Amino acid sequence: MTYSKYQTKVVPLDDNWRLNCLLPHLATITNPKGERHTSYFGFNCYQEAEVFYQYLNENNLCSRAIIRRSQRLSSCNYEIKAWGVGSNLLVRILNKQDLPLSDFINQEVQVSVAPN
Repeated sequence: MTYSKYQTKVVPLDDNWRLNCLLPHLATITNPKGERHTSYFGFNCYQEAEVFYQYLNENNLCSRAIIRRSQRLSSCNYEIKAWGVGSNLLVRILNKQDLPLSDFINQEVQVSVAPN
């Protein structure tokens, strides 16, 4: 699965690494071979970041994650830096790019508890 069809702003980093800004609140860093190393999810407040952090961990959507003051996503106050995030999650977020990440989580929860 790929997300190359989406507009991406690429910012060169040291040693041929790249910051790939997919949305104002979503970015990845790739190594010189083009392999994703980390993903970044941005939030305006710490509480929203905590909710998404729990969502990532409870659903095993990453191997490790930390919440911190934003360093990569300049339009956000806080970001989650996550390792081992699959392309599937990134594409799902990109396909709903008009929604904030907290709405994405709420929508996912509503879908998962809907009766058959």
